[in-house]
Amino acid sequence: MSSFNFDIVIYGHLSFDNIYEGFNYKTSVGCMGNVWNQLKLINPDLRVKLEPTDIGESLILADVEQCKRTSISRLSLKTRVPVIHDAIISHVMYINELSDTSFIKNLKGYVTADVCNGKPINVDLEALKSIDILLISDEDLNDPLKLTKLVNTVREYVILHHAGGSTIYHKNGWQYTFTAEYVPNINVLGAGDKFAAYILSECLDNTKNISKVIQEAHNKLTEFFKNEKI
Repeated sequence: MSSFNFDIVIYGHLSFDNIYEGFNYKTSVGCMGNVWNQLKLINPDLRVKLEPTDIGESLILADVEQCKRTSISRLSLKTRVPVIHDAIISHVMYINELSDTSFIKNLKGYVTADVCNGKPINVDLEALKSIDILLISDEDLNDPLKLTKLVNTVREYVILHHAGGSTIYHKNGWQYTFTAEYVPNINVLGAGDKFAAYILSECLDNTKNISKVIQEAHNKLTEFFKNEKI
């Protein structure tokens, strides 16, 4: 039995999602709800703790045929200071939209974080110095100067991901590009959150071989999307 209370603790945003696919309307739990759900699909026995700091709401329009989505969000309608828990991995959701990042320096275990479509990430954010892996999509970062600053600030890695794969950057200058098989007509809602879940799951077994972690995450997410279409 692990000496940690939890395998993964997720901090940050929790949202109520209003989703339109054409004129079809449904609701869902978003942000950390997406990551929690995918982690439990990967392994129901994972000890996952949710510790929301910001609760909000989103209006989402999705086009499955064209693999597109857009949204309007108010992600910090309610806020609070989180309780810090012992965990193998502490994951911070949507660091660029958090109302308060001061708690991040106190997080336990291996610390990961991601970025959402919203405010541009502040590359001078002090909390970045406490992050081992930062996940960010090419849509949320299109400035090479910002990328360089992020790589030099985090403790270990920045993973820049997109529909066709990702590139991992380390501050020592090392980088590597991974390719992912394109799967058409997928539900892109929460795709980035699902990718984060696979990264977290793989990191539980191996944080030393980051190349294997990223490639396995891409491979397993691709298989998930293929099976989801059946």
